[in-house]
Amino acid sequence: MVVPPPPREAIDAGDPGRAYVSFQAECSARAAKDMLNGRVFDGRVVAASLASDAEFERARNGEWLPPRPPPGDPSLCGILRVRGMPPEATKADVVNFFYGMGAEEDKVKIIIAPGMANLAGSHPGAMSTGEAFVEFSGDDANIQQAALKDRAVLGGKPVSVFRSSLEEVQRVALMGRTMI
Repeated sequence: MVVPPPPREAIDAGDPGRAYVSFQAECSARAAKDMLNGRVFDGRVVAASLASDAEFERARNGEWLPPRPPPGDPSLCGILRVRGMPPEATKADVVNFFYGMGAEEDKVKIIIAPGMANLAGSHPGAMSTGEAFVEFSGDDANIQQAALKDRAVLGGKPVSVFRSSLEEVQRVALMGRTMI
């Protein structure tokens, strides 16, 4: 557990304190978040959220991090492009990769290799270019945390993850690329 000391301006502004707890299993972290979020402690309502490993390390080094936006905040929503996935990666694989960050199968668009669109229905993962667009929206969305998965391993391969936009998705579609 890490409790970084607040700077003077945070104290003067009445900023709430922060505590960071590291768990061995993500499911334990989620259970603790669900149990603590909204509870009253010493007359104050606890706002529990998940933090990335990078945020934990920054706090461990004494850095005072800004408060997280509330669930559903537009700054937590958006589209990421993933490159370098194995061709057999499925929508379910992508959702599992971004588990707990607001990715859903119907919001994942895997780009199909040219000439393979007619086979995509029977073998959707086998014809992928290794690229996908993933939309993050709703109360569980956390595109900031999802973007930190850059260089993480999906299906045995490190993938590149970077910000994208609806305009880029539309541009790829207008180029004649099939997305499932």
